[in-house]
Amino acid sequence: MADPTHMLGKLNSYFERQIGTAALSLSRRSQVLTEQAETILQTLPGLSVGTLFIVSVVLFHAWNGELFLELASWSACMLALQWLGFRPWLRRRDVRKREGNYYKTLRKTVIQSFMAGTCWGMLPVIVLPSGNPDLTMLIAISMSAVLFGATFGLTSIPQAVFAFLIPCLAGISTGLVTSNGLAESAALFAMVLSFVALIPPLSVRYARNLVRHIVAEMELWEQKQIISLVVQEFEENSSDWLWEFDANGRVSRVTARFASAWEMDPEELAGADFVALLKEHASEEEAVWPIESALQQRDQFRDVEVAVTIKGETRWWNLTGKPNLNSDGGFQGYVGICSDISKRKSAEIQINRLAHRDVLTGLLNRAMFNEKMDAAIAKLERYGSQFGVLFLDLDKFKLINDPRGHQAGDQLLKAVGKRIASLLREGDHLARLGGDEFAIIMHNQCDAGAAAKLAARLIAAIKEPFEIDGERHRIGVSIGIALAPQNGTRPAQLLRNADLALYRAKADGRCVFRFFETQMDADEREKRMLEAELRSAIDNQEFELVYQPLVSPDTGKATSMEALIRWNHPIRGLVPPFEFIPIAEQSALIQEIGKWSIMQACQSAMSWPNEVVVAVNLSVHHFMGSDIVGHVKEALEATGLDPHRLELEITESLLINNTDEALSTLKALKDLG
Repeated sequence: MADPTHMLGKLNSYFERQIGTAALSLSRRSQVLTEQAETILQTLPGLSVGTLFIVSVVLFHAWNGELFLELASWSACMLALQWLGFRPWLRRRDVRKREGNYYKTLRKTVIQSFMAGTCWGMLPVIVLPSGNPDLTMLIAISMSAVLFGATFGLTSIPQAVFAFLIPCLAGISTGLVTSNGLAESAALFAMVLSFVALIPPLSVRYARNLVRHIVAEMELWEQKQIISLVVQEFEENSSDWLWEFDANGRVSRVTARFASAWEMDPEELAGADFVALLKEHASEEEAVWPIESALQQRDQFRDVEVAVTIKGETRWWNLTGKPNLNSDGGFQGYVGICSDISKRKSAEIQINRLAHRDVLTGLLNRAMFNEKMDAAIAKLERYGSQFGVLFLDLDKFKLINDPRGHQAGDQLLKAVGKRIASLLREGDHLARLGGDEFAIIMHNQCDAGAAAKLAARLIAAIKEPFEIDGERHRIGVSIGIALAPQNGTRPAQLLRNADLALYRAKADGRCVFRFFETQMDADEREKRMLEAELRSAIDNQEFELVYQPLVSPDTGKATSMEALIRWNHPIRGLVPPFEFIPIAEQSALIQEIGKWSIMQACQSAMSWPNEVVVAVNLSVHHFMGSDIVGHVKEALEATGLDPHRLELEITESLLINNTDEALSTLKALKDLG
């Protein structure tokens, strides 16, 4: 004989496979069963009320009848069973705490369902054999209601449905066999067939869908728990934090990192207007505009950088957010992440400062000055706003920088920068272009009068002594001025014209200012043309030396010959030295011309009497800017001239301005003989 327990186990396994719980772990099955039982408990009050109503109606119709005693006993059993089944509902608040052994819980539910089905199955067994048509019809209606109500109430657990249906339908069948009423019996028989055909597949399908829903809910809950743990760990170990606000823009999620970043209590932040909070603390309200614009369009935003001030400290935040939608696509607010980028931003600001500021003085550097020039030109083209460019070059700066060292020179440049900046108006820009050169862009309706007044004040201020290392030093400044649009409408053109005006100021005696004039441009073009022609003059052998003799009054004979250079230009004719030597000195061509002059003079002297000396004038730029000792040595060796027959003439200014270096070079020349 087959083991009933084994058969019930196989039947339970079949149902588990049908509804999808067979593949779940025991702990997960227990969780699912708890949810299934919760579904049954939700329908229990309605079923209990219906049961009490049917019991009352049956007793009322059986009052003083021959079946009253049997039906009264049946009613007592039903009431006891109702109380037994109603107790879990009273304790349903603890249902999740009572998740225990899966099979124990399932067995308890199935047994209670079987007992309920057995009790209801006894009703037709008691009533139908009596042949009472009224009671038979009442039982037919009552059993239909019970079968529909009970089976659908238990349908979340198919095992319980079948445990209820089998004894209930068995009782109905037994009653039908012993029934004396053909019509009523036929109605009950049709009901039995309909339930046998409909209830089992519907119950299994409903339970399968319910299990899927429960499992999906559990997985979603677990995912949320995992995400919550990940988020918590993320916020504890990161400089980033999550934020969230509802459809009304009110903060709905306040994490510990979020509150810490604002340095506010979570209670203060909860329900606060997110955008208003940002605006209140933002250093510039305009920085929040991209976020506001995205919120109005309900669009996402990325990497919006906002500087905020929290308790007097400026911090930089990077915000990214997107709309938070529910499963139906309804707008629920925004969620996003915020990063503290203060360290990175500070580094960027420092890098930007180094890229656009002069390291020594902290003023704008040449690159940033050019950007300001471009901006001024754009403003001129759009609004007609005039501006001026002032080029400043310090006079006598080398007299302090060279003998006292670069440290003293650096201190002087810093002091000059501060003094100039103190005289400028708001909106003007001051830059150090390099060395001892400064430049100013004058804005705010700049005209010739305003530029002249500023230049005069600058010259007077720079003339005042500077104290460096306890000593007072005096320098000067020369200034060239170009006005826009009168003197140009392009940055390069204005800078060039201001430089030409500066060159004229230096040529006119220094410590003065000059405005750009058209003639300066013509002079500059002439100068550049001469410079280009000078470069080819050496290769074309256009230079020549003429010699002026120095005659001894005692003998009447020439004792030395002074070499004088001339330029025989093929078109201009004979060009005097005072016209081309300054240009050669400015372009560094003086070194090539000077080297050629020494070599040519030595060659010429070799054809003279041995007692005649040749004298060559040296330019300061040639003497200090080249290997003059090497040039002389090369000429002497190439020509074989006795060193005593070569005289080199220099100016006193060379010894005044470059004492140590000049003396060292002179000693080296003396050593040549």
